[in-house]
Amino acid sequence: MSAQPDLQTYVREHLSQVPGWSGSGASMLMLEPLAGIQDDSCHQLGSFEIGVHHGRYLIALHNTCQRGSRSLGLDLFDDQSRNIDGSGSGDLEQARSNLRRFARQPKLVDLRSADSLALTDTEVQKIQRSYGGFRFASIDGGHTPIHVANDTTLAARLVAPAGFLIVDDFFNPNFPGVTEGLYRLLESHNLPFVPMIVTLKKLFLCVSFAPRYRAAIASDSVRSELATMKAVEIAGNPCLSVAA
Repeated sequence: MSAQPDLQTYVREHLSQVPGWSGSGASMLMLEPLAGIQDDSCHQLGSFEIGVHHGRYLIALHNTCQRGSRSLGLDLFDDQSRNIDGSGSGDLEQARSNLRRFARQPKLVDLRSADSLALTDTEVQKIQRSYGGFRFASIDGGHTPIHVANDTTLAARLVAPAGFLIVDDFFNPNFPGVTEGLYRLLESHNLPFVPMIVTLKKLFLCVSFAPRYRAAIASDSVRSELATMKAVEIAGNPCLSVAA
């Protein structure tokens, strides 16, 4: 059974009830068509997010998935002493409450209090074995260059080969560390993912399917929901800039 009506209902009727900064624009509109063009290897996979806050974007990511898919969110939550750049202020109980109200099959969304910089290789491997990979992986934790490079590398290990990385606050002047950290990582050539779509809020990256994915997003059916679409280049890679 498709999860898309649940995503649409959440964005249309409930998104404003969950505190956070992920608007209802292109970063939300992209989720449905991107999920629709992923191959069969992603269809039973859940979503992953570092930096849950109150669950606003994690709910949207999870509602894009098929029934029975397990998702995971990591956040410092109550351990805000480690939130050195003040990017968000996670609340575990509030996030759980929002998941119960607005997520499809909320019991299949796991929330863990963790510092992504402190995760061991053994812990990462355990996540891989437990969840089998993710179709979407959102990076919205610490906004320093070190955090962004670490979290993007971590998410790249966990997302499926046909999945997407989504980096929040790319080009946001209030958090220049995000852009700096990601550019450093892209220029190091240690990340197999490349930029594909950039919105006002987020940068979407994928591995080897970028040309096919960009073509699908540029189709008339998706264009009808967007105000603008422009071909740009990010770190030497062709990319689409889209706005709702």
